[in-house]
Amino acid sequence: MIRVNFGQIGVNAFMTGARYDITLIQGEVFSLEMLITDDYGAAINLSGYSGWAGMKSRYSQDPIRFDVAFPTATGNSVILSLPLTGTTGIPTNEYLWEFQLQPPSGYATKYLQGYASVYPEVINWNS
Repeated sequence: MIRVNFGQIGVNAFMTGARYDITLIQGEVFSLEMLITDDYGAAINLSGYSGWAGMKSRYSQDPIRFDVAFPTATGNSVILSLPLTGTTGIPTNEYLWEFQLQPPSGYATKYLQGYASVYPEVINWNS
């Protein structure tokens, strides 16, 4: 089992993925950093891992993809993000999203999934 930590919040994820809902605001940068640990809280070395995250409002729709970054070569941190330009064009809606990790020799596993709510920007300072 893998433990995904968001600051003080930990989510146990096994095979089908734990539920974690997210909120995005049009025109704002979205970033979510996760620390991947084992059941005992020890960091898992993510060297050589790849990741994928995306969301969609319908199964037939092409996914809106998040940038997935591993900030240190041998660390246990993963950052999912969408730049300002990435959130601006997303229609307000409820989406399904998921995050998968794939070890260097193995199959991708879905670790997190949930709803992604996209809300409009209330005040646009640039207009």
